Amino acid sequence: MRPLTQYIENALRKIRIDPWEEGSRYIARFEGVPGLPQIEADTEAECLTEIEIELEKWIVQALRRDLELPDIDGVSLNFGGSRGQRW
Repeated sequence: MRPLTQYIENALRKIRIDPWEEGSRYIARFEGVPGLPQIEADTEAECLTEIEIELEKWIVQALRRDLELPDIDGVSLNFGGSRGQRW
């Protein structure tokens, strides 16, 4: 499988969505992946959609800035160009 696809799939498996504010909203976050944002939304489905979008933005931003991304389940997107700067 292609590294970017595998990286995204691995990250998506680490999403945790929980009720928040007495069940009126939900919060989604990535467990065990430093630097990724958490998302709040009215439904679990909205949380999932929004956190997927944020994951893609986070990856693109890191690659553009030549920042080192954390490995996720053994998959790395750091292909020698990274200067070792971390989030």
